[in-house]
Amino acid sequence: MILVTGGTGLVGSHLIWHLLQKGEKVLYHVSPNEKLRARQERDNISYSPLTMVIPAGIGVKVGIRNFIDLGFEIGGRYAFNDYLDGFTSPTSTANDIYYISSFVLVYRIRNRDFILDGD
Repeated sequence: MILVTGGTGLVGSHLIWHLLQKGEKVLYHVSPNEKLRARQERDNISYSPLTMVIPAGIGVKVGIRNFIDLGFEIGGRYAFNDYLDGFTSPTSTANDIYYISSFVLVYRIRNRDFILDGD
C-alpha cells in the first residue's frame, strides 16, 4: 500500500491515477483546505482573491534616549468576505477578521555632519 498526501492536487491526483492503473493499493490523505477546494470546484463556487478591508489600529511610541524609541502597536482588519485566509466552512456565517500586534524598537543613526550648532 502506498500513502499519498495531497491527493486532490494536480500532482497528487495524477500520481494516484497512475498508481491505480498499475494495480497498486493507494491510501491518500486530504487536508480540510483540499476538501473545501474540491467541493468548490465540484459545485462551481469561486471566490475572488481580492476584497475590501477596514483597517483600525492604535499605537504608542516613547522616546527612551535621544536616538532610541520604544513602541507598541495593535491593529485589526475586517474583511468583506470569508475567504481571505484561503479557508471557509459550509457553516460559516461571519467574514474574516484578523489582528496584528507588534513591539517596535527604533534606533536613529546619528550623523555628526548634520548636527546644527544653534547658529
